[in-house]
Amino acid sequence: MRRIALLGFCLFLAACAVTPDKSITPTSVSGKAFREPVALHAELIQRIHNTARHLGFDDSSYAFMAEAVPHPNEAKQVNKILSYRADASMQPASTIKLLTTAVALERLGPEHRGFTEMRTAAATENEQLRGDLWLIAGADPEFGLSTLWEMLVKLRSQSIRVIEGDLLVDRHRFKPSRLDEGLAPFDEAPEFPYNYIPDALSAHGGLQDILIRADRSAVQAKLVPDLPGIVVDNQLLLNDAPCHRWSGSGWKIPQQRLESDGRTAIVLSGTFPRQCTQQAKLQLVDRNRLLEAQFRWLWTQLGGDWHGRLREVAEDDKARSSKTNNSATTLLVRREARPWGEWIRPLNKRSDNALTRLLFLEIGAHVAGSNSKNVSSFDLADREIRTWLTKRSINVEGLVLDNGSGLSRTERVTARQMVSMLIKLSQEHRYHDLMMSLPVAGEDNTLKRRYTGSLANGSARLKTGSLWNVSAIAGVVYDRKQRPWMVSVMVNHPKASAAAPLITEIVDTIASYHLE
Repeated sequence: MRRIALLGFCLFLAACAVTPDKSITPTSVSGKAFREPVALHAELIQRIHNTARHLGFDDSSYAFMAEAVPHPNEAKQVNKILSYRADASMQPASTIKLLTTAVALERLGPEHRGFTEMRTAAATENEQLRGDLWLIAGADPEFGLSTLWEMLVKLRSQSIRVIEGDLLVDRHRFKPSRLDEGLAPFDEAPEFPYNYIPDALSAHGGLQDILIRADRSAVQAKLVPDLPGIVVDNQLLLNDAPCHRWSGSGWKIPQQRLESDGRTAIVLSGTFPRQCTQQAKLQLVDRNRLLEAQFRWLWTQLGGDWHGRLREVAEDDKARSSKTNNSATTLLVRREARPWGEWIRPLNKRSDNALTRLLFLEIGAHVAGSNSKNVSSFDLADREIRTWLTKRSINVEGLVLDNGSGLSRTERVTARQMVSMLIKLSQEHRYHDLMMSLPVAGEDNTLKRRYTGSLANGSARLKTGSLWNVSAIAGVVYDRKQRPWMVSVMVNHPKASAAAPLITEIVDTIASYHLE
């Protein structure tokens, strides 16, 4: 009998065995402390490891953590945890967007808005603006061709027809103001929207619509709209690839060429599928050259005349401090964007890198003061995010931030940091603002075709992340009792694109779990 009892006790200990992560910080919910999280059964962990090995992933190529959030009214405040290498610093890809948006919601607030202004220090006489027009960038995520048209309509309504001076563009809300200059392309497709590097003027304003249409014998390409001073040199040849694979089947990076008459030619080369039509937004022209052409085209369409050119204001330009000073200039037009609380929904659901980069920099700009004149917006944002985590007793060791979007070779985070951030946020009033921005499993955006046959379908809200060597998810999964589990899974491996079964195994383990 003693042997049977001893055997039963050993089996009980095995069932409650802790994972390799032994240092779990006690948590609290609504001020109530509860005991250390209890590890799930060892066979569940082993099943996950078996799946990883079957897929060819070594033990050091993945990390995960999932922790159940106890209900405030539960009498027995005991939590559950599933984890492996939770303190390993891993490349998160786009799941890091959760951290950027969580901090922005608390630091900036959901009603924070970007803006764009048109100002002048010149007099207006006989429908003529006698000097320069200033375009002041305020991190407006909406600014582009349509919003520029809207502003110019309002400017035209103020009995201004002729602009005699230059268009002076002030992008100095961020430091440095032109983050794209001198920065090497992230990959071999710098023209596509996910690679666009925003500045304080816009998140996507430097992208140009282009229509490419091919039949069986020829391919045509044109800008939409046609802009003065910019032409297309179409050298595309035809291929027999599927239409939906046009960008990966012989397409080459567009080049720019300055013509003898001053025009800019966009050179399209490579091949394009027969019987295919694509209208895409691409980064084809220098953003100042594009803005100048758009401004001139729109102003002419509105019956105006512009005698100047576009000039980007240098940071050390002495004229800037006086010309853009509110007391020294007249405000002609101001537009405000929709609040960031609305923008985080497309940001996370569509995993928009440019929007996230802009928001990350805006966190830095928001805290900039007289003591940070020589500090970059990147460093200020990094400092603010670390402060936010530290105030919530989250260890920042192993955290490496670059641009806040995950489109980076250097950004790192641990699964414990991600899960701890989500658990802490679940106790705060901005939690639901963040959750509503995440894709729903099996229903929309990056999760539309994932987890359709899982118990997580229709309930889990997860941010995905993927690079050539990264596959990751983070968010909330509900178990059979509809208890929320905060989850982070990261696979860093050259074959990470094959990690879906491993990640699904972890999500399904949580979704099918029945809490005792």
